[in-house]
Amino acid sequence: MDVFEVCDTTGWLGKTLGFLVLDLEDRDGKTRDIFSRTFDHCFVEHGFVQSAVPCVAIVSPWNRSRPRKPTLLTHSGLRVFSHELGHAIHSFAQGVKAKGPSDFVEVPSILAENWMHEPKVLQRLSCHYTYLKPQYLVAWKDAWKKNHPSKNLPPQPPRQAPLDMFSEISYQRHPRHDMYDTLKVLWMSMVDFTLHNSSEEELSSMDFGVVCKQVLDEWTRIFTPSAGEGPSQNNSYLHWPILKNYDTSAYCYLLAKIYGYDIWSKYFARNPFNKRAGRRWRKIVLEHHDTKVSWNPIDKLVDLLMYKIFGVPRTHMEALTKFMGRKPDSRAFVRALKAPANKNQTFWRRMGIRIGYVW
Repeated sequence: MDVFEVCDTTGWLGKTLGFLVLDLEDRDGKTRDIFSRTFDHCFVEHGFVQSAVPCVAIVSPWNRSRPRKPTLLTHSGLRVFSHELGHAIHSFAQGVKAKGPSDFVEVPSILAENWMHEPKVLQRLSCHYTYLKPQYLVAWKDAWKKNHPSKNLPPQPPRQAPLDMFSEISYQRHPRHDMYDTLKVLWMSMVDFTLHNSSEEELSSMDFGVVCKQVLDEWTRIFTPSAGEGPSQNNSYLHWPILKNYDTSAYCYLLAKIYGYDIWSKYFARNPFNKRAGRRWRKIVLEHHDTKVSWNPIDKLVDLLMYKIFGVPRTHMEALTKFMGRKPDSRAFVRALKAPANKNQTFWRRMGIRIGYVW
């Protein structure tokens, strides 16, 4: 277990924003999921002032390293870790006891996943395990000699992976090639809406398995046997923790995918290391706190004037609008669904898709 102090490097005082706890190695009795938890009971001293800061713990069940065998990560594990790290960064930016709208909380985390599909970022993070410890290099040589006894030992692999190794990962990030996950989230969202839009009388006589199957057939049109064959129920909802953690807000994942792709396409697709856009994202969106709802007309007028004159956003949607220069929408995501994720299409087709002429 490792503990890191997170500091604000933009200020000359280096203010402490919180603490990040990484509990990544597996042990007996540990859960098999990767998750993060935020605790608001940490205190730091700034001079004579004591202030509370968030403490975020990221827990994962990764295998423990051994003297001759390191811990190796899969890309899916790295993507989930970046998702939880996005939650942690959001907590550090907002501070303690900060709670945004439930349909926004997944936007920073799903946006963070995009960096784990970028070849330049993955290459910078990559490192062949033989460079970590001399024992690993010896183990690699022994394994090669054992598996290829009649061949000469090749040179040590490069320290960082080549860019073309990540081309397939970048290809799979395209929304058109991620339709299974998109339709699955749509399915869960519509089941969530259907259940919470029903009265108590309807719920008492409702067969949830049948409803889950009907929503699957109506909204996704996948996994549906022809001619009405197959089971009439689908009990997948029993294994969806999203229905418990995000009741009435399961759609937040689909909304975050759409808004996250819009933000990524405009500011980070060409340069994933765009520091200026990253700082604006932090200051305008991540650090934003919604204005408390007040029924006092004077308070409402003051908030409206602050927004219209000085551009101080009152809600997270207004903060996103200020950051984007327009309201976030689904146009970039829809265009990506209609465009092949390769560069072999003609120039005029790419231009037609870009201006919305080719549908």
